[in-house]
Amino acid sequence: MHTFHSEQYLPIPLEQAWEFFANPANLMVLTDSKMKMKMESENGLTPIFTGKVLKITVKLFGLFPSSFLSEMTEVKAPDYFIDKQLTGPFAFWQHKHLLTEIEGGTKITDDVTLKFPLGFIGVIAFHLFGKKYLQKIFAYRKLVLEKQFGVYKP
Repeated sequence: MHTFHSEQYLPIPLEQAWEFFANPANLMVLTDSKMKMKMESENGLTPIFTGKVLKITVKLFGLFPSSFLSEMTEVKAPDYFIDKQLTGPFAFWQHKHLLTEIEGGTKITDDVTLKFPLGFIGVIAFHLFGKKYLQKIFAYRKLVLEKQFGVYKP
């Protein structure tokens, strides 16, 4: 298993951050258009709840079409939610989205636990390009969030 961690601070109240992140439609806003993400679920535009399942299609690395079926396994508004891949390109994928109220805004923490398929080959692939790809995805997301909500100034 591999882990990926990202943090960002936004100058918005916790409730506003929750409203944004708890709406699956905003996943498309946060994802680079090169990934060609589409929400295939009929319930994809309604707020999340424990047990909600979403079907999303993307082009990994901008090239490889892939479909994810993801379940919201735990939702505790406005503090966090966890989604877990049920089917998709990873041998394992779990993403915890943690929102913490701080002075003057909200801290957004993302913790991803993942495993590439194909055993040892997947381990090598993660180290060669997988981790950098995740960093690129979250760097894009940070730019979008700063553009939409502003830069946090402690």
